[in-house]
Amino acid sequence: MLVVSGKRCSLVVLRSPGPMYSVRLIAPPRSGRASIRGGRITYVSRPRYLGDDHFIFARDGKDEMYRPVTWTIEMNVHVKERL
Repeated sequence: MLVVSGKRCSLVVLRSPGPMYSVRLIAPPRSGRASIRGGRITYVSRPRYLGDDHFIFARDGKDEMYRPVTWTIEMNVHVKERL
């Protein structure tokens, strides 16, 4: 993910083959904030921070055979002064 320092950037977690029950933050970013509302994850860096950051989130749901499954995703973020 490429973001501008101090500006919000969002991504939407897409549905899986089976139902998706929740999205949750596993490890927060060190140089910013990540928040989750429904299937939308929003990241914002600290003001004037430039460089790399990352956070980890998980999706809980069911696979195509309706078995419980958790997907864990590490999101790498590169924070720049401008795009």
